[in-house]
Amino acid sequence: MGMEPEMDDESCYAILGVDPSASTSQIRQAYRKLALAKHPDRGGDPEDFARVSKAYEVLSDSKARAKYDATGRTSKLSAEEEFIEAFRSSAAAHEEKPVRREEPPPPVFREAREEAPPKRFAWERSERQEVRPGQRRSGGVHSFSANVGTPGAAARPAPLAFMRPAEHLRADMASIEICGSWNFWRPQPMIMEVQRRCHKFQIQLNSSAAESFQLFVAGDGPGRCLHPDRPNAVAQEFHRLEGPDDNEKGYGWSIGKHPEDHACAGARYEVMLIFAANGRPDRLEWVRLNPKATSAPATAAPKKRPQPYGGLTMAGFLQAAKPDWSQKDITSVLERLGKITVTDLNSLLRALQSEGSAGINARFKSVSEKSFTDTTLKALKSHAVKVHSAEQERLKPKPAPAGPTDRGASAANAPVPMQEYKVIHDFVYLRQEPSLHAPILGKRPKGETFLASEETWDGWVKPHGQPGYVVKDMGGLQGIGKVLSMVGKALPVVLSEPQGTNEPLHFEVVYSPFVAVRTGPSKSRPIQGTRKCGERVKAVAQGYGGWVRVAPEEGGGWMLTADEELGQLLVCRTIEERWQQVAALRSAIDRREAAVLAEALTVARRSGVRGPDISEAERLLRELRQREAQRKELLQRAAAAQAEGREEKLRRCVEEAQHEDFAQEQQAMSEALSRLVTTKQEAEREHEQLLEALAVAARGGQVAEIKAARNAAKAGGVPMKEIARVFALHNGSAG
Repeated sequence: MGMEPEMDDESCYAILGVDPSASTSQIRQAYRKLALAKHPDRGGDPEDFARVSKAYEVLSDSKARAKYDATGRTSKLSAEEEFIEAFRSSAAAHEEKPVRREEPPPPVFREAREEAPPKRFAWERSERQEVRPGQRRSGGVHSFSANVGTPGAAARPAPLAFMRPAEHLRADMASIEICGSWNFWRPQPMIMEVQRRCHKFQIQLNSSAAESFQLFVAGDGPGRCLHPDRPNAVAQEFHRLEGPDDNEKGYGWSIGKHPEDHACAGARYEVMLIFAANGRPDRLEWVRLNPKATSAPATAAPKKRPQPYGGLTMAGFLQAAKPDWSQKDITSVLERLGKITVTDLNSLLRALQSEGSAGINARFKSVSEKSFTDTTLKALKSHAVKVHSAEQERLKPKPAPAGPTDRGASAANAPVPMQEYKVIHDFVYLRQEPSLHAPILGKRPKGETFLASEETWDGWVKPHGQPGYVVKDMGGLQGIGKVLSMVGKALPVVLSEPQGTNEPLHFEVVYSPFVAVRTGPSKSRPIQGTRKCGERVKAVAQGYGGWVRVAPEEGGGWMLTADEELGQLLVCRTIEERWQQVAALRSAIDRREAAVLAEALTVARRSGVRGPDISEAERLLRELRQREAQRKELLQRAAAAQAEGREEKLRRCVEEAQHEDFAQEQQAMSEALSRLVTTKQEAEREHEQLLEALAVAARGGQVAEIKAARNAAKAGGVPMKEIARVFALHNGSAG
């Protein structure tokens, strides 16, 4: 039996030179061309022919092709790999059930994971290292976690989190970006390592010892987010990789929240998005890079986090709400809830509290499942209210005696003025940055309300305590107008009208001797600095109650623009300069001179002026330029008519100038027409005299006189036809 040809890491599609979406007939045609070219009988390489034949054998069979697309393999799995794949499939099937499995994987799986799989690919033969005692692989058929960290200390990779590959995305050909809480959700590119088949990025935890993040396919527009199927997913627990899509629920990963992350301030991790041999995203892992870093004494015991709802499970909730249900009834209900993606207590409580299409019975009907009876639904909702109230009471902060440290902490967390908004459109996207081209972090439906703590200068509001921005008014884009509406009394802001640009505004301190810069938009927040009278401050956003946020490059913080007791503290010089440019622009509009208006419009745009004044100036400038072009074209036609001596054409130009109200041009053309008429009349009198002299000479019959008279007529511009006519009429008439 011959040996099976080695495929290396080149895909079957690349060997045949076809696209992964190619049809069976296209694959057959490509194989026939390559078989004729590479056949050994025609001088081809036998190994190349064997590789082409093997690729066609895999792709021509529908089952083998589907298996290859899912695993990237052309050969059968080993016994160990079959066991791992079986465990992966069973774990995925178990996740579909609503009952969550809390215990760790069985010991036999951990032992199987520590055995190195056979080295099939070139990157495996070069990258795999021997597993040392105490080291754990991240699991799966392929293991990409390298031994990194300080010398002599092996980094401990996070356990495997099984995921579902994202459809219609080739991660090996796409650029992936990561955005997270460490840099205010601004995208940063991940580095692709082809040999390890992953995109990687390093994260360092800040003082909070936890960070959240999402992944995006690089580009513009919606539908680019890669995310887990649940909020705050961790690599150590089962979850699926979904996308690319809009991520309307705002799901993401949280690093540093699981005990096995051993999180602390300053800890560094390498996040890896691993893709399979067929290029599709497979799973996300992270590994600790500095295991010795710690911000607390080694003897300090980790603080145990309280479980939400006191550790109450869905089964316990159902049993408490319906004591007459048996275990079989509860299991049946949990299976039905799993079909509508209600897999934990939080999602169950949200479904019970929702109405309409988001209600639990409506969701049952959408998947053709039996709904709850009115009695059962009433009992579940009643118990949900009790559980939610108990959780709110548990989370309520307990009062403590206010010492010096407590007073400082309370000042740092003093409440800030916030404006409540309500979504009045069908829905509104929560975007990563205040731009319609920024990635989408989530979606808010119609009727939902939220609190906003600040606004950008161009009309985007930032929900309090959440990443992202929401636009207030689309301004007619995509046929959409106002999106958000204020709830209750409108709080005062520095600029109530959007400025049309999000560029920072410059404020000048006008209060003497100085104005305080605070850590938040409240006079109860601590002071972090001061700005002297006459000093200029660059502000990037505004809060409510007259506060502005100082640009980060100038130290950040918040400053109050006006106070009831102290009066005006800051004055926006940018707005004053814009008003001056608006006045100059209106003056140029009144003058109606294209050159002056164009210069004023350029200066106004550079100053950030937007609105109806700019639109009116642009419209008028277009009209003036069109009129100027029309005037120049009319002058050219008039000049040509004058040069050609065409009186009728010049007369039409005069009439057109009168119709278009070109007064100066009409006067000049009229004068030119008068000169042309006078010149033509004088020429006619001169021609008559020359022709009369020719007639006299012709009647005299003297050749010399006739010749002299004819030459004089020609020199005077008399047409030859007229000269011949007069000569023929008078020649020999004397005899």
